[in-house]
Parts: sequence; structure tokens; C-alpha cells
Amino acid sequence: MARLKRQVTPEMRLAQAQAVAKRIEAWPPFATASTILAYHALSDELPTAGMLDRWLDMGRRVLLPRVMPDGTLELADMADGLSDDNRYHINEPIGPAIDTAEVDLAVIPAVAVDHNGYRLGRGGGFYDRLLPHLHCPIIAAVLDCQLVEAVPHEPHDFPVNAIATQHTLLYIE
Repeated sequence: MARLKRQVTPEMRLAQAQAVAKRIEAWPPFATASTILAYHALSDELPTAGMLDRWLDMGRRVLLPRVMPDGTLELADMADGLSDDNRYHINEPIGPAIDTAEVDLAVIPAVAVDHNGYRLGRGGGFYDRLLPHLHCPIIAAVLDCQLVEAVPHEPHDFPVNAIATQHTLLYIE
């Protein structure tokens, strides 16, 4: 997967990100979501900065995760400000923690995601611990090359409800 992602130029990533944002916005749960959990992308992921700003401009509340010392993710409002001094150098929100019950829609990353909604992360288990606490529709936002036929999964893995790529909006039953 790393080799495939390296073949996607920064210009291609931006074009794919714009198309993915439109696909997410076309997904029915987006229409009624006032609070969206999203993420700041790492350099090899689908860029999210443009879509986050766009959703803020639409009047949506955007929450971002921050990594806690115990390996869990805590959510906070992007509008409260960001810091990049965590151990992963990821822009994290600095405001007070927000309960997962406030999330209307979650947009999450994946290293790879399959047609059944199972995703592979980076191995830290951060989203594996978060997803069971979300009670909202969840969509994986990925580059085209990250949508694969199958990924290994365990009984505790939590599938997403949809997948958005540049060319696909896949609903998982």
C-alpha cells in the first residue's frame, strides 16, 4: 500500500480530495449532520484541510481527535484552536473534550479499506478503540488505491458504513 500511495503525486492527492469531499457531501447522512468528526491528514493520506475548511464555511461544527496518553482518542472542536506539539506532529484540537454522543457523522482515515467496510489503520488501534463509542454514520475517506477487495479483520473490528474515494461512494449494508 505504501508503494501505491507513493505513486500518487501531491497534485493528484488534492484533486482526489476535492472529489472525495463532494462524494461525502452527497452521502445522505451529511445533509443532516451538524457536528462532524474528521481528521487532519498525514502527508501520505488524502488531504483533508480543504474539506475541513469547507465544512466550517458551511456552518458545520468540526471535531478532530487528539491522542491521549493511554492511547485513546479524545474529541475537541477544531474552532477552539490547534496544536502540533504531540508525539505524532499532527494538528490536534486544544479545546475541551467533546462527548462522542455529539457526533452526527464521522469521517475517518484508513491505510486500506475493503468492500465490506473493514479498514486497516496504522497499527496503533486508536480508531479501533474510538469507533465502538460512536453512534453515528461512519465513512472512510481514502485515495482510490486504498479501496481493496479484502483486508484481514478480527471479530472486534468495527466496519464503516460507507467509503468515499475519488471515483466511488460505496454504501456498506
